[in-house]
Amino acid sequence: MNDEICIDPHTFNRSGSGAVSGKIWIRIGGEAFPEDDWSDFPLIVLKWWIVELRRFRAGSPAASLHFMDGDFGVSLTRDGSRIVARRERAGVVIGEVIQVDAESLFASALVAATDVISRLSGTMGGSDLELLVREAIS
Repeated sequence: MNDEICIDPHTFNRSGSGAVSGKIWIRIGGEAFPEDDWSDFPLIVLKWWIVELRRFRAGSPAASLHFMDGDFGVSLTRDGSRIVARRERAGVVIGEVIQVDAESLFASALVAATDVISRLSGTMGGSDLELLVREAIS
């Protein structure tokens, strides 16, 4: 898949405060963003992205897929019949605007959520996982 949400649940770790950190990144046009194996807060970020992608699929003109760590994000917008992605850092576009398959991004986000939920239920449960479950199965 050229456009997908990527996670590595084997890297997930719960802090003393209960936050789960681990690897999550976006692959657009075959390139990783912000980079392969980006470390962030995957449960929270994945929940945000599912909400945004669901709204976008329902007709919203734009979607913002932001990371918590750093000031990176991907903005999706409609350009006629095309959907384009802008990789951003602090609101400034990095590199070229790329046509994307938003359905692949949404489908891969749901697959990632399902994988996370099945792996972490009972071992790293908590409010972030519960919120992800609500978004992934709604």
